[in-house]
Amino acid sequence: MIRTVKNRFFICLVIVAMLPAVNGCRAHFDTARSTVVMAGADISYSEGNYEAAADSYKKAAGMNNPKAHYLLGRMYAKGEGIPRSDEQALYWMTQAADREYPPADVDIGLRYLFGEGVPANQERALFHFQRAADNEYALAMYYMGIMNARGWGAPANKTEALRWFRNARACGYPVEKNLLTGEGISDFMAAETASSTPPLLDVSNSADAAAIQARLAELGFYRMKIDGKWGAGSKKVLRAFQKSRGLDADGEWTMQSQIKLFPGAGR
Repeated sequence: MIRTVKNRFFICLVIVAMLPAVNGCRAHFDTARSTVVMAGADISYSEGNYEAAADSYKKAAGMNNPKAHYLLGRMYAKGEGIPRSDEQALYWMTQAADREYPPADVDIGLRYLFGEGVPANQERALFHFQRAADNEYALAMYYMGIMNARGWGAPANKTEALRWFRNARACGYPVEKNLLTGEGISDFMAAETASSTPPLLDVSNSADAAAIQARLAELGFYRMKIDGKWGAGSKKVLRAFQKSRGLDADGEWTMQSQIKLFPGAGR
């Protein structure tokens, strides 16, 4: 009887000792499974089968995959394969952002900055850009430069604007050369103060083209490399965006397209 009790006690100790390893294996298994599900979702999306893609992203989101949370949020924002819902879009993107997925923070930041699906709130926009920038996300660093240069969400700060623009450039974002010097920042800030009507971005300018591509990417339209080269692929994406906003879908960059793409700020 005593030996039986001792044997049972020993078995319990072994099971308790193995639990961390078992849980670790389960975590690796769940990660691998979500990766497979995500791959299938991406294929379905690329083929235009949005309902299947949404279902797969939901499954991966249930496995705590932050990218799945984000992409599901974007599908809700655009109404692809599921009913369009700004509330659900924000919910799922927030799930991704809270799991330190920087693209989600940038998307949420832009929504607060431009009042898309949420009340415009520059302070909230700044918070999300800051969190993504702290995770060394180059696009967020660029927006931090813009926010500090324009005084959005906090008082204008030339030193901080220059720091963020340089950090963004160092991390590979095509920041305009004039924004990488103190003099250039001063001119930029003065121009923004002097005029409330922004000029039309020039798609033949690589920095402007990259900014347009980045914004289209954040809205879920652009899935190619952001390289500042405006070609047939970029025009095709722009046509899809124009159609979704009730504009003439001709792929031509116009002030109407700019206002729709960057509402309230022009850029």
